[in-house]
Amino acid sequence: MADESGGPIPGRAAAAREWLRDYVCLPDARLAREGAVCPFVPPSLEAGTLRFEVWPVTASPPGLDALIARMVEVFEATRWAHRNRTLHALLVVLDGLPDDAGSLAALDAAQARAKPGIVEKGLMISQFHPLCDESAARNPEFKALRAPVPMLALRHMALHDIVFLKSDPRWFSEYESRFGVRYDRGSVQDPLFREVFHRARERFSRSAPVSGAR
Repeated sequence: MADESGGPIPGRAAAAREWLRDYVCLPDARLAREGAVCPFVPPSLEAGTLRFEVWPVTASPPGLDALIARMVEVFEATRWAHRNRTLHALLVVLDGLPDDAGSLAALDAAQARAKPGIVEKGLMISQFHPLCDESAARNPEFKALRAPVPMLALRHMALHDIVFLKSDPRWFSEYESRFGVRYDRGSVQDPLFREVFHRARERFSRSAPVSGAR
């Protein structure tokens, strides 16, 4: 393989591309659903709207925070080749971040710190690495975000993100403001999404303070 400049792809980039091709773009029975591990990646690759980058970074919190802030700037400034926002994605391979447990925990922590502000923008950020503990929505035993090298991905919020935004009232509010009308109209077909959405709506409506209460 070669990168866009024609030179050889560094080892981490090659491993990430193989992971995309041989895992993310293919079905996996452990997901307990049909389709590719990420159903948006194959059409995104076909449309030329998956921006693949290799960026240097350190394991320090300031270094990781700065890299994520730069990702948001680059994502929002990119002129995408296709209008379909669900196909827009920035995937950054973290060059220089060690694979030890402490460094990967720092990556998890940076993603968690950044998530509230990113969700407010209508975006989603995910981390991928060899020890990632995030589970598949339909199979808690399957650690679906494990990857051979540390990476971060940034994209627009999508309908299926209810499974990632159900646990926090602020996150759910951002999701509901964008997709709630589709549930109200009965146009969401996936029963899991419907169940999770309505449970979250009921939970957070019960916990909301009554107007004028003291």
